[in-house]
Amino acid sequence: MVLNPGLPHRRFNPLTGEWVLVSPHRMKRPWQGRVDEPALEQLPEYDPDCYLCPGNTRAERRTNLEYSGTYVFENDFPALLDLPNGKKEIDHDQKALFRSQKISGISRVICFSPNHAKTLPELELQQITELIETWQEQLQDLGSKYRWVQIFENKGAEMGCSNPHPHGQIWASDRLPTEIEKENANQRSYFELLKNPLILQAIVTAAFAYSIMSFIMTATPISMYKMHGFTLGSTSIVIQSHIIAMFLPSLVTGTLIKKFGHSIIIYTGATIYIICVFLSFYEQSFFNYLIALVLLGIGWNFLFIGGTSLLVICYKESEKFKAQGFNDVIVFSTQSIASLIAGYSILKFSWNEINLACIPLILLIFIVSIRADLYKKKWHH
Repeated sequence: MVLNPGLPHRRFNPLTGEWVLVSPHRMKRPWQGRVDEPALEQLPEYDPDCYLCPGNTRAERRTNLEYSGTYVFENDFPALLDLPNGKKEIDHDQKALFRSQKISGISRVICFSPNHAKTLPELELQQITELIETWQEQLQDLGSKYRWVQIFENKGAEMGCSNPHPHGQIWASDRLPTEIEKENANQRSYFELLKNPLILQAIVTAAFAYSIMSFIMTATPISMYKMHGFTLGSTSIVIQSHIIAMFLPSLVTGTLIKKFGHSIIIYTGATIYIICVFLSFYEQSFFNYLIALVLLGIGWNFLFIGGTSLLVICYKESEKFKAQGFNDVIVFSTQSIASLIAGYSILKFSWNEINLACIPLILLIFIVSIRADLYKKKWHH
């Protein structure tokens, strides 16, 4: 069902696993709140009272260097302190209602430019390049010592920036921020799904079925028309027959799965793929291409429907969105890559060789399916 985006609804954040309420109709409500005028003040290139301009004195009577590019220094009022182990406070009881944890880290300030008036998007390309290189150096340096490094720009009074000079900060700490910790745990849970052999079988089967089919199907017209001199008419007949073979078996595939089970249909589809590959060793005649592409279509139908219908009975209700989303990303990413490299591959290698390249993927389908069947037998036992 397609939701009306103009009505109240919830949107899922796959990074955090949280739902967010969206009420677009409230944009029509009358507004009598604060309205800010655009800042029209023209800043000077150098401000003698600015704590960040070159050569000026900062708090604690520290003096900036006469820098001409980017400039990094330790924050005079850091949010984090690099405490020696002996000075770290002991964590409070983590079962208590009110808790606290020790945290150690470092805070640095990075001035983007000596020009007090130029914001980040107004810098010259060379200056932006130098700034990005400085970010990379800082990330590499601090990332080798701390678990988390965060680089951000300080700009605007609304977000608490106390100085208009173009600058940012670099925070590094031995703990992950709460939001990042949630995202990290939620993304890790996607890979936890693959610990279920049945889910792994379903995703691998659907992904490799689609990528192998796209790889060979995309290469076929080039091989027939460009490399072996078949007419466009003959090439069209082969591709049309392949497409019919992809979808026509759908009329009975569901019934076959009900009768014989997912694994039998998947094994059958993978075996048909093997036959399709071995046909490439025979003469590249019209009928050879026709039979191979029809078999490719039937094999895809068995494998793709077998894999996708298996997936929906393997996950818990709470895992539905995560499992389906993860499956779609894997399946259509591999299919896209296969399609993109097919043209280059058929021009670089022979028809036999690109078919042989599919063998490892077909074998993996067999392997994950056998593993899933052993898991099912063990579970039933």
